[in-house]
Amino acid sequence: MQDFRIRGDTLLDVVYDNLTGKIIRADSLAQDNDEGLKLRERVQKHLHRDTPLFRCPICHKPVKLRASIDKMGQYFIHETVEGNCPYLQERGLSQDEIRARNFNGQKESPAHKETKAWLAECLKADSSFSDVMVERRFTSSHDSKSYRVPDVRATLHSPEGDLVVAFEIQLSSTFLTEIVGRREFYLDEEALLIWVSRNFEECDPQMTQHDIVAPNNMNAFVINADTHTKSLAEGKLHMECHWIQPTLAEDEASFSKVFCTQMISFHDLKLTPKLQHAVFYDYEASKATLLQRITHQAERRVVDQYLSWCTISNQQSDNPLCAFIRLCRQKQINLPKQEGKLISVTQHLASARAGTPVGHHFNKLIECAHKVIDSHTPFFFYFRAICTFYNWDNRLIEQDINKRRPWEGPLWKPKVDKAWKQMQRSGSIKEYYDDSFRDLVLFMFPEIEPTLDKKVNATRYRLRRNTTL
Repeated sequence: MQDFRIRGDTLLDVVYDNLTGKIIRADSLAQDNDEGLKLRERVQKHLHRDTPLFRCPICHKPVKLRASIDKMGQYFIHETVEGNCPYLQERGLSQDEIRARNFNGQKESPAHKETKAWLAECLKADSSFSDVMVERRFTSSHDSKSYRVPDVRATLHSPEGDLVVAFEIQLSSTFLTEIVGRREFYLDEEALLIWVSRNFEECDPQMTQHDIVAPNNMNAFVINADTHTKSLAEGKLHMECHWIQPTLAEDEASFSKVFCTQMISFHDLKLTPKLQHAVFYDYEASKATLLQRITHQAERRVVDQYLSWCTISNQQSDNPLCAFIRLCRQKQINLPKQEGKLISVTQHLASARAGTPVGHHFNKLIECAHKVIDSHTPFFFYFRAICTFYNWDNRLIEQDINKRRPWEGPLWKPKVDKAWKQMQRSGSIKEYYDDSFRDLVLFMFPEIEPTLDKKVNATRYRLRRNTTL
């Protein structure tokens, strides 16, 4: 049974659309039998009326559909075999050669000529540009045999100096492998290449992003009747900028890409010739910011799950602990050598945040304070900073009562005084503030950083002045 889908593996794998003025892939026109049969009838009908739907992208002669001998689809051929079109005579051409000839052939289309004329007229109306030239040879300053013939080129005058800007009009994304070689040429010449189109197709984002948008930081430019009118009215080159904007999803765990459009002045662009960039919207910077936020939110979930797990007296699973340790190791955060030590320290610091013991058998916050200064001494400053940040200092004072021997006074304050004397003798706070665990504590409790730094700096200052704590 004959297959009527359009094949894309034949020589004439692209055609010029007479209605839109664009070069399109042949196999995108009909991807099933029904579409293929309908298209076959329409093509033949328009040929009969002498109003062909499609033409060869190089010679612009009408093309028709022919069914494959092997019954595996149908393909385009010239309606007549007269002439010297490469698609007729040079069937040994490589894909790159075919693309190059298609690219040059498309420059002869009416749409291309009109867009080129618009662009040149707009550049001449903009006083920031001079030496506007249309299809003039640009010979390499390094190699006289190497040259390009841009559609339009002009010299831009700015406070940063003069810059040659070459404009290439691309009406199809099919042949944009040409971009690479042309970009390298202008990069070597310290000039800037800017690709412009007559329209921008969002319906085919994969090809568009890869061929047009990605090399220019996800920015693409359009010259059309509207930009032409505005450019002449204001005396400044205007273009339609299309860019991809990353947008954070509601769960803050991923982002989507949204197409945005705005008419802009050429002078709104940030030009970076060394990167061959002309950018209105900085996609890469926005993406980096979003990824950083997504990463932070993901890490925060791991930390919060671990902290919640530590507050439970009878943990049923150690998954939150394992995930937290794995994340800390990935971030090269120093951890206590024993897991039990890590859990105990976390529980006491979480208690300082809650203002009451969590995850263990203590009844009052002051009991946690005693445990920290006695057994988790390197975390003493961290514990105090959390208590201060959450306004629990007075609670510690209120709870600092010697119930067994009330006449002997409080128990916590003498320990603090003793710690101060020890710091005075050693001239250091390291015994009570191990900064190798700073990243760990701030990873769990980032909000206390200013309070912690204030306490540490104040104590070090007092040590230097040898005043009381």
